[in-house]
Amino acid sequence: MIFIAIISFSIIFVVNFVPLYYWFVSKFDLASLIHISKHELMMNYINLLKYLNFFWITKWDRTIKASYTGLIHFEEVKILVEINNIIGIIFILLSYFIIRKRMKNKTLWQFIIPLKLISSGLLIFFSIVFIYFYQLFILFHKLIFANNYWIFNPTTDPIIKVLPIDFFEASFILIVLIAYLFGLILYFKCRDELKKLSTSS
Repeated sequence: MIFIAIISFSIIFVVNFVPLYYWFVSKFDLASLIHISKHELMMNYINLLKYLNFFWITKWDRTIKASYTGLIHFEEVKILVEINNIIGIIFILLSYFIIRKRMKNKTLWQFIIPLKLISSGLLIFFSIVFIYFYQLFILFHKLIFANNYWIFNPTTDPIIKVLPIDFFEASFILIVLIAYLFGLILYFKCRDELKKLSTSS
């Protein structure tokens, strides 16, 4: 449960971490690829994030043209993002109460071995994903989406020109780093509790 909360929170954070995309826009002059200003591109991107995150926003407010199938794909992505947001909120709250209760009962240290095992397994998994990111990125889309609408035509869906795969790879790396950071914080909390229990006994 806590593992799911950490991963879900990491995804929520990175999806909405606008500075990462702004860096890519500035570094690679992405706006020039579709002949608009950096400001206009960022406004389109921020509006896209609002559309993806909030269920009451039913339309992407944009100035960039998009095809019918392209918009359907973003509708499907919106569903995934909103599901993750709901899962994140629920599991973060549950994890908070679980950790709080265990800290009160001095049983948080029992997470030490599970944390080590999960961290080791994830390190192997994330390493494989990092090495074969492009292939797995394509496979992910084929498995998750029941159509080929995620294959954008740059002419009818120029947004694909300004969403390079390197940006998604950087997002994945950031998700992993944040997840491991929270895992380390929890691990040291557990270890400190165990040390205190050992000293007092």
